[in-house]
Amino acid sequence: MRVDRLHPARLEHASLELAVVFDVMRATTTAAVLLASGVRELLVVATPADLRRLVDERPQRFLVISELDELGAPPSRGASWDRIDNSPVLAREVSLEGRVPVLVTTNGTRALNAAAGCARVTCVASFVNLTATAQNISLRAPSRVTLLPAGNFSRAETRAEDELCADGLLALLEGRVVDLAALAARSRADERLMGRLARNPSLALDLDLSVAVDTYPIPLEYTSLGEAHGVIRPSPGAGSL
Repeated sequence: MRVDRLHPARLEHASLELAVVFDVMRATTTAAVLLASGVRELLVVATPADLRRLVDERPQRFLVISELDELGAPPSRGASWDRIDNSPVLAREVSLEGRVPVLVTTNGTRALNAAAGCARVTCVASFVNLTATAQNISLRAPSRVTLLPAGNFSRAETRAEDELCADGLLALLEGRVVDLAALAARSRADERLMGRLARNPSLALDLDLSVAVDTYPIPLEYTSLGEAHGVIRPSPGAGSL
């Protein structure tokens, strides 16, 4: 198995067999928490503009999961939405109550959309489901895997927590002994992430959960449903892992 690593903003017209997207803080962690808690599927849109198009086409009641301030109000009379932050801690407690969950974030949802445009299979990974993700990929036995740490998508920059999570998956796929807890601790101690936490102390609980290794051991896949939107579901055969 060959394992490569790219920034998802630099995929261009790549052709990938199996891609893995990481957005530890917080999109892929939030997704893992929701799917492990019994949510059957999680809609994903790349950007707020894509959300407005989706909601306008589907007059349903949505639960929008997002940290973005520019969402505005639902664009049509037939649609409505409630909203919570893109927070794995909130996702752990939320009740859907007949609402359709849809995720739109700064980096992770854009990375997923970019990956799905190039890859036959797109996996969704974070520290909380890392070993399950590795097991699922190993069972599939692809000839080539491409790791796509989301980082800052618009700037095509790396972020330590995503890179270290990808390091952990690489080690697992190569059959090397790896201390995932140590990688998670290094992520938590990253200077940039600590600065983010200082500016926004409310992120502390999300950070604690996002680096809790294998807390939600469910492998996930993203499937495109059209232009700039798709769905995250448990990987086929996940229950047998």
